[in-house]
Amino acid sequence: MISRWEPMGVGFWGTRGQSKSARDARPIGTRRGVAVGRLIAETLTVEVVRTHRLELPLAKPRIAHGSWSNIIGTWTAVAMLTACHAPETSEPLDRAAASRSIDSAAQAELAECDSPRCCDEASDSASSVAALPAIRARLRALVARFDDELPAKSEIVRFFDPDGFYHNGLGLDAYLDSVLLKARITPGGFDFVGFTFSDLKVDQVVDASHVFVTYTVSVKHSSSVRFRPWTERMLMTRVCGHWRLSGNQQIALASVGFRARLVEKPITQAELNTRPDVYTEIQTWDPLQRAAYLMRIPVPFSSDLIGWIGFPGDTTFGVIAWVGNGFDLWWTPDVNERELRRQYNQYLASPSSRVRAYMVFEVSSTEIDPRVSYVHVTGPGLPSVGLNLVRSDPQFPRDYLIFRGDQLHWDAFSTERCASMAKLVDDANDQRDFIPDCALDWSQIASGSSYVYSFHDAGGSVLGQKTLELRGELLGEARWYAARDRFFGQFTLDPTFQFTMSNVLDTSAGSPFVGGGRVSLKWRLPTNPEVLPEGVSYWRQYYLNDDFFNEPSRREEENRYQLYGSRATSLLATTEPNAFLTTWAWCTLSFRDAFGNWFDHEVAPVNPR
Repeated sequence: MISRWEPMGVGFWGTRGQSKSARDARPIGTRRGVAVGRLIAETLTVEVVRTHRLELPLAKPRIAHGSWSNIIGTWTAVAMLTACHAPETSEPLDRAAASRSIDSAAQAELAECDSPRCCDEASDSASSVAALPAIRARLRALVARFDDELPAKSEIVRFFDPDGFYHNGLGLDAYLDSVLLKARITPGGFDFVGFTFSDLKVDQVVDASHVFVTYTVSVKHSSSVRFRPWTERMLMTRVCGHWRLSGNQQIALASVGFRARLVEKPITQAELNTRPDVYTEIQTWDPLQRAAYLMRIPVPFSSDLIGWIGFPGDTTFGVIAWVGNGFDLWWTPDVNERELRRQYNQYLASPSSRVRAYMVFEVSSTEIDPRVSYVHVTGPGLPSVGLNLVRSDPQFPRDYLIFRGDQLHWDAFSTERCASMAKLVDDANDQRDFIPDCALDWSQIASGSSYVYSFHDAGGSVLGQKTLELRGELLGEARWYAARDRFFGQFTLDPTFQFTMSNVLDTSAGSPFVGGGRVSLKWRLPTNPEVLPEGVSYWRQYYLNDDFFNEPSRREEENRYQLYGSRATSLLATTEPNAFLTTWAWCTLSFRDAFGNWFDHEVAPVNPR
């Protein structure tokens, strides 16, 4: 089974490398209370979200009648009354709980006001231009705490609004612990040490004390470890003369894009039908009673082996005729099934000879409101019933939501993916969704197409929505392949390090694919200067204690190598040194365009070079 690396941006204020327009959809606010919105409903169309006891519009106003100055004057007055007199019970319980757990250092700075939320600032006529230097100074002071190491929470909580903070579904405590102050796991991993910001701009003035700003965030750990900059939108709230970060007021970190991948070209069904060593046979165990394709494979020590090619439409149909197994079966002492697979699998495809394209519906599994149980996606080219995204199984952790029950634990969709992420019949014992018209219709998709993400709780109620726009140059699979030298970094592997089944299952001394082995990776760069390197991800699959029949013991170990800002064309990849047998391995070389879309070359036993 092949799994995929889909690094979701772990971002202070956003996703690494994604443009604002691809990411910031300004969803409909779904938290309680719309009193201020009602007062101006006849003259102003807004999307409303609650921040403590102040109602904030999330979309830029579209004025239908009247004067904006009159509207904002009324709005400000009502907002101030709401802030000073609304009962505490009007605040969502989950937000209040998050606020109570914040370090008391934040309250110390607020102590200069008897009533922080009633400071007489809303009547301040200061312009957005005047506010920008103070906001810039505030952000610089926060950034300075991250110069050399991650600061303690008590050092930085005063920079945030403890009551109104809501960023990608998280309250302040959760955001600081799981995002901003989360330490890197490996030396080349991501954290916020040394981050900077630039290009600060006012995006929307709500009132004199609430301003949305945008800026670019960059992270550089060393000359060789850099991360793709991203643009973030942030609500700044002025409390007693200090500008505080209140989050982006979004329910989750999400994006839409495409992924083009250089892969194998299977032999066609028509070509298989002409081969004398291939035949078909009805499989009585199959619910649809389909005919599977099989292959006779001559061997010197016995009668022919029978290789499994599979059903038309299967993920690996026309790629490999499978024999043996990834491990030796103990009840067949005279046969080593692992060696049979290593030596006699028949590779039928043409490696790296086409492009397979996917739509990617990316929703962070960490930066999302904890009340969200699943996300329903609809839009052009998708099945009529839409697609559902859920959190991955803890055994196969992903930092993004995946399709329910997906055998590849992924969030990328194409017609070919239906075999692994949708069930053929409505079987209650199959965790996957039943999608009767499962297919991706690229003819309905264009740059600018919009996709609606609906965020549901466990009871099915909609908590919020985001409408995201696809951007980038959609060439189609054939044209992308024809222009592959422009868009794709491409592996150029020496024979010893090609991801053939023979190499991957080799257990001899010095084999590069055993635990702790070293795989020499080489590649050439794309010629398009706007397609930049992202990274290399090398995966090794094995079973703890070689317990092959115990599915919970299966492990997929990933080793990431950051390439952004680098012109490197080679590296040595390695894995955890252990004696467990490798059962599969794969490696993905990724580049991205200006809109965050992906161009991959992936090698594995199904596409060895």
